[in-house]
Amino acid sequence: MSQELGGGRERVDLSPLDPLGDEQALDRFVARVRTAATGELLRRQAPPRLVELIARMRRPILAASGLLAVASLIVLLAVRLPHPRTGDAVATAMGVPDVLAGWTYAASQPSVGDLLESGRSQ
Repeated sequence: MSQELGGGRERVDLSPLDPLGDEQALDRFVARVRTAATGELLRRQAPPRLVELIARMRRPILAASGLLAVASLIVLLAVRLPHPRTGDAVATAMGVPDVLAGWTYAASQPSVGDLLESGRSQ
């Protein structure tokens, strides 16, 4: 039961894999890694563009717009809006005579005589 883990075989020399064994090899390795990572590091330092922000926030934007659409639909279905007033009713509320209000929607222009008559009818 007290046998060695290697089964009595000779140990394998792993010293060539030691990065601290050869300082120059370690320096070359670090330089290669830094050179390879330079592009990615520069990309990460640059501020994100608007398209990238929108692409990154795609799901939350879609979820929020969906919720707004549902909320708007609920409000539109729940609130009873009064019937829209006709142009004549609005003009009457503003104090414009009915004759003049009718002419605003007419296809033809009123004549001078029509204008003079409308002034007398008040």
